[in-house]
Amino acid sequence: MATPATPDPSTSARTAGLRQRVLLALWVGPVVLWVGLRWWLQRQVERLPQPLPPALSPASDPASLWLSVVLVALGGLLFGLLAWWLVRKPGPLPRWLLPAAVVVWVVLWLAGSAQALRAQLNVQGVQAAQPQVLRLVGLKPVAPSVRSAGGARLYLDWPAQGGLHTVLIASPSDALLRQPEQVLLHIAPGRWSGWWVTGWSLDGLPPGTPPPASADAPPDKDTP
Repeated sequence: MATPATPDPSTSARTAGLRQRVLLALWVGPVVLWVGLRWWLQRQVERLPQPLPPALSPASDPASLWLSVVLVALGGLLFGLLAWWLVRKPGPLPRWLLPAAVVVWVVLWLAGSAQALRAQLNVQGVQAAQPQVLRLVGLKPVAPSVRSAGGARLYLDWPAQGGLHTVLIASPSDALLRQPEQVLLHIAPGRWSGWWVTGWSLDGLPPGTPPPASADAPPDKDTP
């Protein structure tokens, strides 16, 4: 009867070392890719002749904001319960756990990198801007911070796109800070999605230009 071959200890050590290096690369590589991509994208923005235009986005609904907070909290709770169960579980951990964790880790970081690249390409590829006269509902001064140069956050009624929108104007004039009734914005669609303000003006408004009618505004008394 033939004796089974004894595995070479040096071969086993090399295989284990290779697995450790591959695992380390899968854990560290996506993070390095994300950091390097964000640095490269920031360098591209700094080389542009003009800063990127600010986004004109729907104003956040407090109900949807609370829903997002609840969902994030539930996700963190489920993750904590799963980790607690795995630690307290008797016996060795399932063999599928480490590969599954590595796959989820890599996919999340690659998705974050793809989203960062898509977001910048989206705003850099804005289409031709169209002037829009929007009613100014409110204005809030924003102090400079690490993430923003500050300015004035405008809250504007845009009935054609669903109502209340907001945009951060970096260098507001004194006339804008006095909160006029309406503002002329040059609004450009992004390459794939969203709206961006490429310019604004108060002087470009024709005299007596009425603001756009809001969807919930009462009808004019003279209207039959």
